[in-house]
Amino acid sequence: MSNPLLDHAYDVDFNQLEGPNRVIVPFLACGDLSAFDSDRTYPLQLDSGKQYEYTPPTQPPICPPYQQACHLRKNNLLSREDAKRPDQNQEETGPTAESNSSV
Repeated sequence: MSNPLLDHAYDVDFNQLEGPNRVIVPFLACGDLSAFDSDRTYPLQLDSGKQYEYTPPTQPPICPPYQQACHLRKNNLLSREDAKRPDQNQEETGPTAESNSSV
C-alpha cells in the first residue's frame, strides 16, 4: 500500500491513483486547531467589553442511586463487613444453621 504523505517522491504514485484513493484527507488529532480545546481552561472574560453571565446547565445532574451510600460514607455511618449487623440472629451465624441447610 502506498502512503503518499510519507514518500518524498509521491507525484509518480499519487498521479496513478483514481477516485476516492486520490484524495488525501487531513488528520485532526483531538479537535480542530481553530476552535477551543476541551482539555484546556479559558478565562471567563473572553470578550473585553462584555461581562460574564452565568447560564445554568441545560440538564441538571441526576440523583444517582448511590447518593445515600455517599452520604453515609461522608458521615462515617457505613457499617464494616467484619462487624455484626443488628438484624443478624445468633441462629443464622451458628453451626446449627449450616447443618440444617445442608439436609
